[in-house]
Amino acid sequence: MKKYHLSEEIAYLLGILCMAAGVACVSASNFGYSMIVAPAYLLFAKLGGVISFGTAEYLFQGVLLIFMCLLLRRFRVQYLFSFVTAVVYGYTFDLMLWLVGFVPSEGLFARIVLFVIGTAFISISVALFVRTYLAPEVYELFVRELAVNYSIPFGRVKLTYDCISCTF
Repeated sequence: MKKYHLSEEIAYLLGILCMAAGVACVSASNFGYSMIVAPAYLLFAKLGGVISFGTAEYLFQGVLLIFMCLLLRRFRVQYLFSFVTAVVYGYTFDLMLWLVGFVPSEGLFARIVLFVIGTAFISISVALFVRTYLAPEVYELFVRELAVNYSIPFGRVKLTYDCISCTF
């Protein structure tokens, strides 16, 4: 059997596309938002349509990046690449929200299908992002840097971050 090699750059771009499509489908299912997306959604909802959901995503991640730098008391130029990833994701997410808007989502069955498809896309995107060396979104950078800086297991920091996001 022949093995195929997927370049890390292609995995990164496909990861962004799959994540944006997945979150857009889950969003259209109207079953609620994940802990990761919820703070950006609240910002989007609070500003009453002045900014797009995708813009709220990267603005929130920008604030999170500043908070992380203050918490760690350091700034590294490579942190900016995570913000660039957030901006690219934000625009892609807005595009996917627009495209998913054409998909019929009335009725429980259609909503369940959108949710399942969205969850599958999100799972694929996570697998793709694991294969890349490129900058993760600020959410993941935040968790990783705190875990490394304070010598706390990654899983514990991730769980704490998710619980705080959920509470927020």
